[in-house]
Amino acid sequence: MCLAANRKSGHSIRLVENRKSGHSIIIPAESGEAGRFAAEELAKYLYAISGARLSISDDTLPPRDKEICIGRTNRKGTPDGSDLQHDGYRLLSSGDNVFILGQNARGNLYGVYGLLEHKLGCRFFAPGVEHLPKREVLQLDSLDEKHVSPFEYREAFWHTCFDPDMTMKYGYNGLTYELDARYADGGRHKPLQPRHGGGITYHGFVHTFKVYLPHAEWYPTHPEYYALVDGKRMDAEDAQLCLTNPDVLALIIERLRANIRTHPDATIFSLSQNDAMHPCTCPSCAAIDEEEGSHSGSLLRFVNACADAVAEEYPHVLIDTLAYLYTRKAPKKTRPAPNVCVRLCSIECCYAHPISECRDVGLAFAGTVPGQTSFKEDLEAWSAICDRLFIWDYTTNYRHYLAPMPNLCVLGPNMRFFAKNHVTGVFEQGNGESVSGEFGELRAWLLGKLMWNPALDTDTAMDEFLHGYYGLSAGPIRRYIDLWLDDAQARLHCGIFDHPTSDRYPEWLMNEANALWDEAEKLADDDAVLGRVQRSRLQLRYVSLWQTPPDASGREKALESFKRDVRSFGIRHLREWQTLDQGFSLLEEDLEKRTVW
Repeated sequence: MCLAANRKSGHSIRLVENRKSGHSIIIPAESGEAGRFAAEELAKYLYAISGARLSISDDTLPPRDKEICIGRTNRKGTPDGSDLQHDGYRLLSSGDNVFILGQNARGNLYGVYGLLEHKLGCRFFAPGVEHLPKREVLQLDSLDEKHVSPFEYREAFWHTCFDPDMTMKYGYNGLTYELDARYADGGRHKPLQPRHGGGITYHGFVHTFKVYLPHAEWYPTHPEYYALVDGKRMDAEDAQLCLTNPDVLALIIERLRANIRTHPDATIFSLSQNDAMHPCTCPSCAAIDEEEGSHSGSLLRFVNACADAVAEEYPHVLIDTLAYLYTRKAPKKTRPAPNVCVRLCSIECCYAHPISECRDVGLAFAGTVPGQTSFKEDLEAWSAICDRLFIWDYTTNYRHYLAPMPNLCVLGPNMRFFAKNHVTGVFEQGNGESVSGEFGELRAWLLGKLMWNPALDTDTAMDEFLHGYYGLSAGPIRRYIDLWLDDAQARLHCGIFDHPTSDRYPEWLMNEANALWDEAEKLADDDAVLGRVQRSRLQLRYVSLWQTPPDASGREKALESFKRDVRSFGIRHLREWQTLDQGFSLLEEDLEKRTVW
């Protein structure tokens, strides 16, 4: 978000003319790898735009009349920057000198990309898809503006975000790379490197109770460590813990300390419930939850105790827990400790309408939490008691990655609602398992923009991406998107496990959509754009397969063609956690039986 934009009138800064520049790039002598990379990125893109090569030096050299200073150099006029936070940056000019100052090393790099994008017309849409204007003259108006995101933690789990250089251009700063074992993809998932200024690093990330106290290790001798449900201690890998058992508390504190010692780069440690239901109902846990009016009561008291145990020794560490499913409702009495972060999950929500307005609960979760309040009410309640409130939001269909997801119209309203309620971090989970056959690239780009500026006009921004990514095909693709969105908003609720049944995609809609994709393919600028168009059109072909009766003529040929094209476009997953071959087998079985999976 641009918090200040006071442009001084009367002076323009000419950076390049006729492939020559009088400016040089200056970095602090002690800036290290991150400072050098920021300078190299600026020099690389200035050369690509104008053909001019700018030299890079450190600030031990005497000042010159025309410099672009990155970071906290010793140059006169360097801005103070003490008011920057959340990796924010400042762009300032003084005479012919330009200053790019970030709160930290990441902020310096964000500032470089901000100058290139906001002032020089560069656009970074996706890996290998960038728009760089060609100019013989590069000129800047006087600068005095500050850009700060309202969110300290920003991450989107889309495949294009796993290119660390692209992640920085999008403006993200998070790391979920401990999930590599589950999302193996040829080693492409790389964390932010020292050259990027590092990133916000989790240890464990989510659903960690089973990691701290593995069921196979402890249940045989200590079943009392696990949740009491219907009079029995849960005998299952994902069994929740008994959070009032003092031995459980002592063991987890001991292992938490060990993890902090052995992972010094991590700043957030997850202590969070397993990905299952069935909280403990033993007398001690039940009494707390009754008093608090929510199962979050016993969870938060337990996590607070763990956080208190490490706070003095490790003041830089944040302990993260979930408000998820049965813990989503805030407790009546207990408040999160100062070093505790609560991550509120929106998994039950409708994604065809803004979550601040819609109370619909997806069928997959209907009735799972008796008396469940709306997500809006829960977010507002947590916001009132929590200094560090993160959101875990969802942006794809996890059982049908290729099915159209009509949520593009709610990304902006939802992000504004988060910012309004003092959310301090956002994780947008999408299809991180493979390149997208729907609009994953668009979402990765758009969410990054919204995390820096929730007030962004998403319609205008979406048009900009579509033209940059799909070229002349953008017009019919935009009309296709509007067709889906208008229909979904008018008559449907949409969850993250919805099935592509025929009533969601009536015949008239399919006919109009296919005509628009035909037009988009004909308009494609070149083979590269045509490939992007055809890969994105797989979403419509996927739905068409569900519309085709098993005994229809040509069905087998259409299915084999679809499978061949999915492979050729590098799509590796149709459904969460399933390999491509497993996904194809499930798809064929479901299509044959017409089952709702």
